[in-house]
Amino acid sequence: MTTFGKYQVLESIGEGGFGRVFRGYDPVLKRNVAIKTCSLHEATMRERFAREAEIAANLRHPNIVTVYDFGEQDGEPYIVQEYLDGEDLDRKIKRDDAIGVATAVDWLRQIADGLLFAHGRGVVHRDVKPGNLRVLPDGQIRIMDFGIAKLLQSERQLTQSGCSLGTVGYLAPEQLRGGDIDHRADIFSFGVVAYELVARHRPFDGDSVTEIMFRIAHEDPPPLRELAPGCSPRLVALIERCLRKAPDDRFASLQPVIDELDAVTRELGAAESGGSVASASTVLQSTPAVAPKQPEQPKRRLSPSTWGFIAAALFVAVLGVINLARPGQSTTRDAPALPAPVDAGSATALDSGRSDTTPGSVEPAKEAATIDSSPLPDRSMPADTSVAAAVAAPAKDPPRRRVSPAPPPVSPTRVVLLVRSELPIAAEVAEAALTEELRRAGYEVVDGASATGSAEGAGLAGGTANGIARIGQANGAGTVLLIDASADARPFTEQMFTGSAAVNVRVYPTSTGKLDTSKRFEIGASGSPGEVGPTESAAVSGAVKAASYGAARFLVARLEELR
Repeated sequence: MTTFGKYQVLESIGEGGFGRVFRGYDPVLKRNVAIKTCSLHEATMRERFAREAEIAANLRHPNIVTVYDFGEQDGEPYIVQEYLDGEDLDRKIKRDDAIGVATAVDWLRQIADGLLFAHGRGVVHRDVKPGNLRVLPDGQIRIMDFGIAKLLQSERQLTQSGCSLGTVGYLAPEQLRGGDIDHRADIFSFGVVAYELVARHRPFDGDSVTEIMFRIAHEDPPPLRELAPGCSPRLVALIERCLRKAPDDRFASLQPVIDELDAVTRELGAAESGGSVASASTVLQSTPAVAPKQPEQPKRRLSPSTWGFIAAALFVAVLGVINLARPGQSTTRDAPALPAPVDAGSATALDSGRSDTTPGSVEPAKEAATIDSSPLPDRSMPADTSVAAAVAAPAKDPPRRRVSPAPPPVSPTRVVLLVRSELPIAAEVAEAALTEELRRAGYEVVDGASATGSAEGAGLAGGTANGIARIGQANGAGTVLLIDASADARPFTEQMFTGSAAVNVRVYPTSTGKLDTSKRFEIGASGSPGEVGPTESAAVSGAVKAASYGAARFLVARLEELR
């Protein structure tokens, strides 16, 4: 039986941004517990994980999850907290449960009460959303996941300046700008949760992360009184004030919010006794009115410097075509243009940082990679990337007889890592992050540039099983990994960019040469938060790095199963 310290693991119940979550058992106190682990090896991530335990352990409140213990098992830190029955508020909203007005107001009051307690101790949650709010069977609410919480008095800053954490649809405008925040950011996020609970529709929505961020920063939400006409005017006014753009225009604290919610409860009680239509038993509409179409995001005019960059990229592309037409000459791509945006409709998102699409998971903490200004080597895909072509292509000169060295013995702990991308910096960042995590897990990594018989890191999508098996055997690797990375960056404000990325992984065991597993990890698509940075390169690098960490955790787990 697997254990973490004295705690016995009973079953796996999820995977979050930091690692895995288990249902466990405390044999001393005879109670079930939840065990959260941190499988990331980066020092900043581990410090943030330990910080969550430190913060939550000192917040004892009926509406905040209780932390019991913190430790480390075989180099893997873990947090032990109370095991909570019930389900996340996110699932109740998405399942469209019939929720009475009085119940909704009671839940909001409990959330406000827990956050007020945390704020009184200098803690800002910074990631208030339905996925972090647990509804117990008896109707009690627990606020979870203080993984990116900030102590107002602390001098340690665990997030880089210019990077926004949390889930994009619930972030306050000041969080998107990457500036200093205080408890009023939680009040804004509370307003988003309240709006969604009442209207069953988020106040700021869109087809892309960039569109959502723009609306949070610049547009008002659709009028709540039109989406929920039966809602108390007092409750509508409370929510609208929480959602004001400027922190100074919101409530100064959550105490007046609690007072207003108590007043709404009294109104509902009086209406119930008087037989009013808007009674406490009224069920919030499960199918709200269609939200008014929000105005399209104004198109940004390209600056002269941007037009110059585009012209230079086109010039380099023309030179590349000319060089390709000249036999015997190689081509390089000195200034690659950014590829098309990541497809927002992918099946697997990294929102919640899980390996599946279960909502409400903990987001992985992100940190933009430092960009080297020196020219990067060309990592783009060659014209013919199939293994079959690489293996079967006839030689131009008559073959010479020579004795090839015997390949090394195949080892289950050695892997060939082939990374492809049309954007060189995406390939560089993805390969560095994946290599680091695989090596930390005890695997020897043979990169595409030095792999024997890999045809300069050519991809496997069109290869045969025999060709794939040859690559693994030639390098003594038990597994061949193909990674496709794509990324994009778009302007968010005059001085900031938001980056999105997708890392698609394919696992090929050398023993069969056939595809075993394929999975896609995304940042900045399908509603997950993007990476914000002061330059396009910083935003792209941060997004690719975050997606690669999720991919690395999946790969390590799958490789362990294949051994």
